[in-house]
Amino acid sequence: MITNDVITGVAYTIIGIFGIVDLIFLVKAIFELKKIYNNFEKEIKKSQIVYVERMNPTTGQMSRYDSRKVWYDIGKLNENKDDYNEVYAYYITASQFVSVFPLIGILGTVMGIVFGGTFDDIETLYQGLNTALWTTLLGLCFAIVLKIIDLLWPGKLVSLIDSEFDDAESIIYHQIAAGEAERERTLRWTNQ
Repeated sequence: MITNDVITGVAYTIIGIFGIVDLIFLVKAIFELKKIYNNFEKEIKKSQIVYVERMNPTTGQMSRYDSRKVWYDIGKLNENKDDYNEVYAYYITASQFVSVFPLIGILGTVMGIVFGGTFDDIETLYQGLNTALWTTLLGLCFAIVLKIIDLLWPGKLVSLIDSEFDDAESIIYHQIAAGEAERERTLRWTNQ
């Protein structure tokens, strides 16, 4: 017969190994996502201060202000997006794995009760219930800690990167639209 010590050892080992492996995956995702996010400022997003002079129509005076012009290197943006999609799939797997820990804890609970003994031997039944409760607690603790790590770091980075991609796509769309409008004006002017 399987003893409670064996069940407890197996349950703790499984939860511990899976917890450490998932933590390593989340930390790796953090570093990879941080690298992708930093690429926006270093290589992809370019900006320049442009000085603009405009006449105020009511006063007739010229006013000068500076404006920041932002553009993106589309080739590097697409490379970064490909890298992001790869890392994001990896991150989602690690993030979803967090939900397995309470299930492993419940598995330990069931094993502790099933293999814990019978009502005839109260001592082994007590040891089985002890194993059951401790494996549930350990599974829940790992799940809570890993979920907090997921929310504070990689989850936040994913939101920031998604926002950067949205901004880039919006600016590129407006630049293309402005280029098309300018091309149409030029065509109209040359055809007249």
